[in-house]
Amino acid sequence: MLKDSVFNRLFIRTSIFILRAIVPISTLYCCARLLQWQPDLPIVLGRTIDIYAGCETLFFLALYLPRSHRLNRAVPYYNPLPLPAQRQAFLTKTWDATYDTHRHLSGWFNWAPLEKLRREDVKDYILWGLWNRTERCSEDEEELDEYLAYIEHILECQFPPGRSGLKSMMVTFEPVRMTHRPLLWYMVFIGFLFIHGIGIGLHTYLPFFAQYLHTMPETGIIAIEIPAISSRISYPMLPSREMVQEILQILRSHNWTSVVLATHSYGSVVAAHLLHDPESSVLIDNLLFVDPVAFSFHTPDVAFNFLRRKPRTASEIQLQYFASTDPDVSRALTRSFVVAENLLWREDVEHRTLTNDRTQRRLKTTVAICGRDIITDTVHLGRYLTRQEREDGKWYRETEGTNDNDSWMRSEWTGEKVLEMIWFPELNHAECFNDHAHRQVLVDVLEAYSRGEVTVANS
Repeated sequence: MLKDSVFNRLFIRTSIFILRAIVPISTLYCCARLLQWQPDLPIVLGRTIDIYAGCETLFFLALYLPRSHRLNRAVPYYNPLPLPAQRQAFLTKTWDATYDTHRHLSGWFNWAPLEKLRREDVKDYILWGLWNRTERCSEDEEELDEYLAYIEHILECQFPPGRSGLKSMMVTFEPVRMTHRPLLWYMVFIGFLFIHGIGIGLHTYLPFFAQYLHTMPETGIIAIEIPAISSRISYPMLPSREMVQEILQILRSHNWTSVVLATHSYGSVVAAHLLHDPESSVLIDNLLFVDPVAFSFHTPDVAFNFLRRKPRTASEIQLQYFASTDPDVSRALTRSFVVAENLLWREDVEHRTLTNDRTQRRLKTTVAICGRDIITDTVHLGRYLTRQEREDGKWYRETEGTNDNDSWMRSEWTGEKVLEMIWFPELNHAECFNDHAHRQVLVDVLEAYSRGEVTVANS
């Protein structure tokens, strides 16, 4: 991500303007040529420009416009919580893992004040979050009323009847927001177990891989590129079960029976699918999460910052154009934003064990986060992952400052704990991959995890 400055804002806006100007200029050029305009250019250069402008215009008219309509189609209905008991358990767990309950609900309504919300508004939000749909049926009402009463009890307020006109974010049903990229954009970029985040695929991680292989030349890396989140013209994101099976097939083809898993950003969502699946979870040894979003899917931050925020800083402008409004990335973000399926809880990584040759060891996880991350609230994420558990498990019942011990920000990584944090206070999302020193911190974790040098005794 770009550091925020007047120069960087001007640079990123100018870069986007140039990219977005290519198609209208190409179209105007083609129209002028059709009207017999002859540019005063050498023959070879003139022919080259003719071909390129024609390709850009054809790409926009014949591919982008019809494809933008197809990308906005609804996906087949899917509910990962088909049973009332599952929905009740998920709702309880979500609110238990929430520190500021008023902020939580307000955020899902685009930060609207809670006093403006009405009962039906909140029930619509519950319907999407637990059923993954927007249309109610009569048999839903009793269960919805029960969940609404539960939320009112937590918030210590009563919502007035009716609707306010305010709508919550229902991400899987959001329009796929996109901005056109010129054909040139798709021609420039090249196409442990590593799963990358949203961006241009594996290209930006090549220095990280090289640094790791310099340290561990005897080990291998399987780095999986996911076209749907790599600024490619691609098929839709695979359903979670299909994604898991594809990754398992890759591992089996290389005869890998155990892997250290490292992910960046949205790659943590794929990690959630792997950890939730009994067939793949047994193959995963220690874990390294860098800038994970999966631990924050139950909060409004990821959805709002990706899809609704009006960008102001250089990095926010960069995120919006090069990630949030990329056609295929936008489709993946919206149509695959099934909270119950993509979410990781602390206990998903904290209580993992591996049994080999009649011995059992507890597996370790490291989470590296950045203090200036523009996608997730990393301070609350760090507190969630390191806080002392209450007996009732309900974080929101703690008084202000009771459990806000931020010593995890200052602690050094040792590899001796089941769950450890690495804190980069001055960095933004993904910036720890930008320079040698910060990459080495991550390489050191992977080296220890891959060699099995650090162990945690089973208690």
